Amino acid sequence: MYFSMILPYIFVTMLFLFYIQYSPKMGNIWYRNGYFVPRGAINLMVYPLKEIKMWNPKLWDINYLMWIILTYIFMKVRIYCR
Repeated sequence: MYFSMILPYIFVTMLFLFYIQYSPKMGNIWYRNGYFVPRGAINLMVYPLKEIKMWNPKLWDINYLMWIILTYIFMKVRIYCR
């Protein structure tokens, strides 16, 4: 039961990591010059907590917390509609 609640967040996190890697706005966040650099992705995921400009709607697609918030809302609506 708990795994089914966590699975969407794991999926969204993986989707976010692939999106920022190949995004035209960002790109090469966690794989640079032939090296795997996970610290870049981690820094980007927590950056909205440090920089208020990341909450601008134009940057929501690269704001990890927005992805998590939208996933949470989607999951609540899905549970409510059952």
